[in-house]
Amino acid sequence: MTPSPPSLLIATPVSMYLYDLGTGRLDDFGFGGGEYYGISWNADTVFIAHSNLDSAGMITDEDYRRSGVGTVTAYTASGARTICSGISQPHQVTWDARGRLLVTNTGFNGIVAIDPAADAPRAVRLGEHPFEVIGGQKVGNHFNSLFPHGDTLYVVAHNCGRKSEVWELDRETLAVRRVRTTETEWAHNLLICEHGMLVCDSRNGSLYDVQSGRTVWRADESPVITRGLAMTDDHLFVGRSEYGNRYTRRYSDGGFWVLDRRTLKTVERVVLPGTGCTNELRLIGAEDAAHPGVPAISREQLRVAEHLPAGCRLRRWWAVTSYRARNRTDWLRKSAAVRRASRLLTRLGGAR
Repeated sequence: MTPSPPSLLIATPVSMYLYDLGTGRLDDFGFGGGEYYGISWNADTVFIAHSNLDSAGMITDEDYRRSGVGTVTAYTASGARTICSGISQPHQVTWDARGRLLVTNTGFNGIVAIDPAADAPRAVRLGEHPFEVIGGQKVGNHFNSLFPHGDTLYVVAHNCGRKSEVWELDRETLAVRRVRTTETEWAHNLLICEHGMLVCDSRNGSLYDVQSGRTVWRADESPVITRGLAMTDDHLFVGRSEYGNRYTRRYSDGGFWVLDRRTLKTVERVVLPGTGCTNELRLIGAEDAAHPGVPAISREQLRVAEHLPAGCRLRRWWAVTSYRARNRTDWLRKSAAVRRASRLLTRLGGAR
């Protein structure tokens, strides 16, 4: 019997979706968890990181200092429980074959290792600064992605307005061994495969090999953001997000590209209207080279983490409508401010 095609689990700011790669059907999977991003699993548990805040409201220093409300929830057939709290804006998470869950503590500039045998999660600060924003400036590293490989844990540093980096940590002790500077901007994800050490050069809509310093693939549209990787034996999937502000990323068109794994040529571009930007991709129903050391999981096994509260589609419509309204209000306010400044400059110029 021919095995069923796998699916992609797609995390977006407002919702999570399952996309059937055989039929092209998009199903709701999660809503109401607040800024969906990281997801991983082991043989009997699914782990999802929740920021529990609205990043559209993250503006001031104080906002970032108070952002430690994120949690990681473990979902099993017997229920759900919180296994980590007090973290800030967790992005990618991954189950380590050594029996730990590794979590990016993005807003607090580090990572967290959750060992079920330990008394408490272990927080490791990596960058110089304790918060992403200090003095109104984005000075943090914005660590957002993890990839365990051999005796090394690779951690991607977005670095905000600076060139992105790949930090190499000792996989056992989590001590920093090396920091690699790249020519990428806003980098996310990391995948070691036959094409090298690939990261998403998100700002430039491409894939970049850290080892050679070359761009190995570029999107067939611009401007666009690449974020999210998954890989089967035959294909590489790259998440697609549109440029936008802190409001529009919730209702812009998301999606992904399908690349031929051997040639890295684009096979197909899948645009998902109105889903919001793509934060993460995970392969369901097959092993995923971008999610190493983690067993394949079926859609049925994944159902323990499904969260679709009553009226979720209506609630999502209302959330998106509210964001659209707030975005337009901001635009009108800024436009009015520009007009006032223009009139003032005109008067000042006429007074000379």
